[in-house]
Amino acid sequence: MATMEAEGRQERINHELDDQLKADPAATQSRMMAYMQENPAGFQGVHGADGPGPPAGAGGHEGAWAKMEGLLKEFDALKAKDAVALEPTLDPVVLEMAKVLDAASGAPIAERAAAVARYSSTYSAVCEKRITRENFPAFLTRFKAYVVGTYLPSLDKQAAMTKTSFEMAGVNSAAYQDTEQLTVVIRCLDYARTAFGLRNRLPQGL
Repeated sequence: MATMEAEGRQERINHELDDQLKADPAATQSRMMAYMQENPAGFQGVHGADGPGPPAGAGGHEGAWAKMEGLLKEFDALKAKDAVALEPTLDPVVLEMAKVLDAASGAPIAERAAAVARYSSTYSAVCEKRITRENFPAFLTRFKAYVVGTYLPSLDKQAAMTKTSFEMAGVNSAAYQDTEQLTVVIRCLDYARTAFGLRNRLPQGL
């Protein structure tokens, strides 16, 4: 929640900076031209030799995002695969336990306890396999490594170019931050919560 609130605040700050940039187009253009004439090397470092737009290969953010999209699709596929694999293993045990625990069944305490024990042992084995040792931990480890090692650095370079562009136009960029950095943090937390939240597999009413 705190990260989402921070993301909202930063988006408002960024919009305010954009508004300052657009408030007086003529003055902005004049300041940028002056910057370009006084510091041509700095201008090309931000916009490239051919004018506005990041120089080729600067940050590689487009390629980094393509990889990120692939990881997002992979996580969705993992969830779908998990649901399909779980049903034939756990659902029969859940149904059996539900019948035994139903007040109308009249099952003795020992039979009820045995049904719960079967569910618990089956479910523990399933969780140990799919959450502790297999799919999700491996994915989350790779996802975090990619975010920290590649994706966030690409955002840092994009943000640096944006901040320099603000400064060229005479807009104080000290408060600027790329909100995608906060979005990625939220996504990492959400994926971990989603993966381990899958352990809460209990029939309703039990």
